[in-house]
Amino acid sequence: MKNEYIDPIDKDMMLHKHKLDVNNYKQPIPKWYNVAWDAFRTVENHSKSMIFQFSIDVGTKEYKEYKKIVKTPIDLDEINQKLKQRTYQSLQEFLDDMQLMFDNLRLYRGSNQKIMACCDSVKVRFDKFLDKAVAKRLGDETLQLH
Repeated sequence: MKNEYIDPIDKDMMLHKHKLDVNNYKQPIPKWYNVAWDAFRTVENHSKSMIFQFSIDVGTKEYKEYKKIVKTPIDLDEINQKLKQRTYQSLQEFLDDMQLMFDNLRLYRGSNQKIMACCDSVKVRFDKFLDKAVAKRLGDETLQLH
């Protein structure tokens, strides 16, 4: 397959993508990003985190009801993708999305006591982790919470 023809435009695009991949890979990861990943894993690995991992199928009656109540939907999968793609520019952006996820669940499922107990349990562990992580790195200005 060495003699296989590659269109020059395709070749240029592949080389450009490779350069972007290499450049993104070489970017240093800020300290706060490690805290964000660890905080995310604290939630994701919690035994009751499954309440944040469901997504409602678009087009269903439940989804339409959900969209009436929750204006900005977000779940663990979306936050995971944002972390992987390094979309977040600050720890505060990550924390805002996590808080939005907790708030959305309260807003939509607030009347269900069992789900609220699970939500509270996960939120308490998340907050404890963050408190310890920020206290441990208090000298680092990028970890200061607003």
